Amino acid sequence: MSTEREPLISVVVPIFNAEQYLEKCISSICNQTYQNLEIILVDDGSTDHCDKICDCIAEKDSRITVIHQENGGQAKARNTGIDSAKGEFLLFVDSDDYIDKQMVERLHGRIKKDRSDLAVCGYVFQDEDGKELGTYLIPDSVQSGFQTLNLAYADNGFLLNSIIWNKLYKRELFQELRFPEGRLHEDEATVYKLIDQCRLVSILSEPMYYYVEHSNSTMTSEYSVRRLDGIEACYERYFYYRKKGGDYLRLLAAEGDVFTPVFFRSKQQFKPRTPEEKRRVREIDKMAREICFDNFKAWSLPRKIKLLAPGVYIWISKAKRGFKCESAE
Repeated sequence: MSTEREPLISVVVPIFNAEQYLEKCISSICNQTYQNLEIILVDDGSTDHCDKICDCIAEKDSRITVIHQENGGQAKARNTGIDSAKGEFLLFVDSDDYIDKQMVERLHGRIKKDRSDLAVCGYVFQDEDGKELGTYLIPDSVQSGFQTLNLAYADNGFLLNSIIWNKLYKRELFQELRFPEGRLHEDEATVYKLIDQCRLVSILSEPMYYYVEHSNSTMTSEYSVRRLDGIEACYERYFYYRKKGGDYLRLLAAEGDVFTPVFFRSKQQFKPRTPEEKRRVREIDKMAREICFDNFKAWSLPRKIKLLAPGVYIWISKAKRGFKCESAE
């Protein structure tokens, strides 16, 4: 019988006003088949009863450490957890989600077997009532970091390069990397850099993370200027690949294809009112132009018009629809 000790794995849970879901989340972590865990609960200035729930649960499980801090956003809470972690591996779980009881064991088992730096699993997308809205997975494989970035742009890429929570990471990947504080979509600005450091990435087809969409979540709440941070993350990824050069230049067109619909959807949903919001929109518009000009030769004429003169593009589109209607008559 092997006497090899299982390595310590740190699970970081950023928490803010999630009292309805918190116990289910923490319970799913505590009940993992892999037991050598350090569970770090970062209460990011919650104004409900999360602080008391965390302290109460911590009294019952010595593996749990609770950190209370002033509200600084999810990125700061995750960074606090990373700085406090003592484990050889890191896993991130959002406080309103939960995980399969074998998730840690299966991910760590694949890292050990494949000698990889990161393992990723599929996930289930649910609503508040537990109704399944979708399951996202990729067939089992072992890929290089660069190959994984390529997979992220496939039809079944399930956001490989932009979500933090369905992956187990070797701690050293975070040696010089933290989440950008004060921004939304902070994982979109970070995960691709983590993947790019990896020699090998293990992909598990099983969906073992349960992402729960709530009516008051960031993605379903009223569109605000901070949601434009997602566009900035796309922009940063694009020029990260541009700077790397070589084979990474093959990713530029794919990232441009991601950027364009996100940019226009955001422009339609958000109407700036304050001087600060208008300044932010001008910044985002500038980013769009930079990507547009960088791809100018390769793009079709309609796409060039769409980015350079959206008003003209909309007018042409309406004119075409009107012409079709008249022709039908």
